[in-house]
Amino acid sequence: MAAAIADRVLVMRAGRIIEAGFPRDVLKHPREHYTRKLLAAAPSLDEALELRAAQRRVSVD
Repeated sequence: MAAAIADRVLVMRAGRIIEAGFPRDVLKHPREHYTRKLLAAAPSLDEALELRAAQRRVSVD
């Protein structure tokens, strides 16, 4: 979401800025380990859509 609406993004940890940059750079090439962990923990839209589709499938025996 931030990448779609922001010119720049900041990653903060314990009230301090640890990484800043253009959204595409921070999201595609994070420099900080903490940023990489945050990105890995975020659910992807693709995964959410796949889960929703799987829940809607009805099996017919």
